[in-house]
Amino acid sequence: MSTAIICLILIVICIYSIKSYAKKLSHGCCGQESRVSHHTRNYKQYPYCYKIWIDGISCQNCLIKIENTFNQDKNNHLHIHSKNHTGTLYAKIPLSHDKIIQAIETLGYKVINIENVINK
Repeated sequence: MSTAIICLILIVICIYSIKSYAKKLSHGCCGQESRVSHHTRNYKQYPYCYKIWIDGISCQNCLIKIENTFNQDKNNHLHIHSKNHTGTLYAKIPLSHDKIIQAIETLGYKVINIENVINK
């Protein structure tokens, strides 16, 4: 009897694990995110520019989640490069490094470094 109960528990755990893994394969590790539309591609409208190194991005949905945090504000445009997990943040108003770090780390990611860049 106890062997049957243990086997039943193991079967339930296996089914749950397979469903969870299938969900991660289809939607990424952190759910399915839809990209916020970019306000403009004319980066000359953004006089402030920051390069950000981010750790903890493991899928495309992680990347989109971070971008959306900044792109919801019409004064910002963030593009993260998926290969090296660096982001270029364009802003119409100056942003403090602390504010940028707080916004990203609130989502569960780690900022490695931020540099001010001259927007050309």
